[in-house]
Amino acid sequence: DPLSGTILFCDWCEPGFYMNRVCTERTATECLPCPWDEYTEHYNREYECRRCSDCRREHEHVKIECSATNNRICQCDDGYYRLFEFCLLHKKCPIGHGVTKQGTPEKDTKCSRCKTGTFSSTISATEPCRSHTNCSVWDECVVRRGNRRMDNLCGTC
Repeated sequence: DPLSGTILFCDWCEPGFYMNRVCTERTATECLPCPWDEYTEHYNREYECRRCSDCRREHEHVKIECSATNNRICQCDDGYYRLFEFCLLHKKCPIGHGVTKQGTPEKDTKCSRCKTGTFSSTISATEPCRSHTNCSVWDECVVRRGNRRMDNLCGTC
């Protein structure tokens, strides 16, 4: 107790509340609910609630709304991923490389060089390497052998 010097074991405020007044020998801890757009996630002895994030940065939107017990959760828009506090455009794989892992709101696109027998002829953030066309399926022959940047060209034998 600040007045008497007695050691007290005061109650903590529940999530969604903050401490308006600390306990004394005569009174319990006084907790008040967090105001709109503020929160506390845990039992606490905070004198004010925390302000919720506003999700106003470029290329982000609200994924989960703010409540008295949870901060607002922001997520990058489709085609973007978060790097620190910024939402950046997913990388596009160059020709001859394909997507091995699609980008997510948390991670960038992963690209790898197309392996033998596969190709990618486009710059893309979504397309993987594709297998070369098997010309014999069409009763045709390979006129021009494909590489990692282009497909086989099939023609009459």
